[in-house]
Order: sequence, then C-alpha cells, then structure tokens
Amino acid sequence: MVINAKGKNNLSLLEKGIIKNALNLSEVIAFPTDTVYGLGANGLLNDSVEKIYKIKQRDKEKPLILFLTSIEEASDYIEEPELLKNNIFKKYWPGPLTAVFEKKKSLTLYYSAGESTTIGIRIPSFPLILDLLTYCKIPLMTTSANISGSPPFKNGFEIEKGLNNQEPRVSLTIDYGDLPERESSTVVSVTKEGIKVLREGTIKIT
Repeated sequence: MVINAKGKNNLSLLEKGIIKNALNLSEVIAFPTDTVYGLGANGLLNDSVEKIYKIKQRDKEKPLILFLTSIEEASDYIEEPELLKNNIFKKYWPGPLTAVFEKKKSLTLYYSAGESTTIGIRIPSFPLILDLLTYCKIPLMTTSANISGSPPFKNGFEIEKGLNNQEPRVSLTIDYGDLPERESSTVVSVTKEGIKVLREGTIKIT
C-alpha cells in the first residue's frame, strides 16, 4: 500500500490510523525523513524488527535507531538523562543528528540481534513524521530504506519496486516524492566524558 504524501506536513486521521494499525500488527513501513527515506518497525515487537533486517539484508549486529519527537521523551530511554542538557541537542535537535547513549537498564526494546548496552536516538526535522510519531505513540525503530551496501531509494516508487520482490515486504510506503540528495545523519557518542563523532554526516561538529 502506498500513501501519497507529496507536499503535505501531516497525514489525515484515517491515514495515520492505518499506519498505526500496521505497526501494531508487526508490519514494516517506509517513510521520508529530513535526510533519506527510512524503514520503520514497532520496537516493542521483535518479529516486526526482524523483518527490517531481512528486507534490508542488514547485519544483525548493527542496531536500529529510535525516532522520537522531543528531548524530554528521550529521557525515558537512557540511563543518564542529564546528558540531554548538552547544548548540542538544543542546537541540532530536531535535525539530522543521531546520538548514542547508554540505554536505560530496565529498557525493553527490540533494535538489535545482539546484546547492546547503548541506544541511538534521533529527532528528525520533518513535520510529517513528527506528527505521525506523536499520533502513534509507538517507539519507531528505523534505518535507511535500501539494501545494505546500496544507495538509499529516492522515492516511494523505487522502494516498492526494490524492496517488495520477496518476503517479507514493506507493507506500507509513505511517498513524499523525490527527496533532495543529502548526506546521512551525523552520529555521535554521548557520555559524561563528552561528545565523540562516530560518523560525520550532514552536521559538521568540530
């Protein structure tokens, strides 16, 4: 199923309801972001997350990224919420910055096949997705929409053609049309010792 979202900042209640239902049924969705198209799954459902790894042919030791809507929300997922007071988040969130923290010890989310003590979090600067996340209230585990090692797909048509020729499939694609060519998000590690750049992307941190 493809939902046409070209030029929109939000989806209808019906469309958002369909997407939320799909996520709660362990389905994988594809959607636009402020960098590239992404794949998303419900982080509370292991079989949903496993589908992303199969669709993308992704190394199971590479964790997925949690998309959230606010800095305040991020404090529910990490062991040291005081780290969120760092000025880097006021400056770059929402935006193409992925921050890796020590995860909350009591946290139960599915985002990696292996044991992981850290979790990557991003607040995208894309009104349509922020509105959808606010409506769904589901921890959306994400990665770029592509076959591992290949460039990300540019639009919904490419995703449907490139990822749905075998099972499992992307059950729902939010098509925003062609996205501008952009670098991936910058990835940083955040600890009490400070900020360490793990991957340089759109944001240049010096």
